[in-house]
Amino acid sequence: MANRDEPDACKAEAHCTYRSYLLRCWAEPQGANVIWRFSLEGVSDQARHGFADLPSLLKFLEGECDDPSDADL
Repeated sequence: MANRDEPDACKAEAHCTYRSYLLRCWAEPQGANVIWRFSLEGVSDQARHGFADLPSLLKFLEGECDDPSDADL
């Protein structure tokens, strides 16, 4: 089934600069504190990525934006 949110240019190309994810956030109790956990699921490929903390999530997203294959844009 085609994703209606995906730009038309991405549907025809093998490589696309458009990415969309479903972000899940939840708090896990740890003693008197809570620790936030995160997961991303790719909308187009359903690949899941888990993150133990916000810095890890942000590092992943920065890496997605710094993809060397996008250098010719």
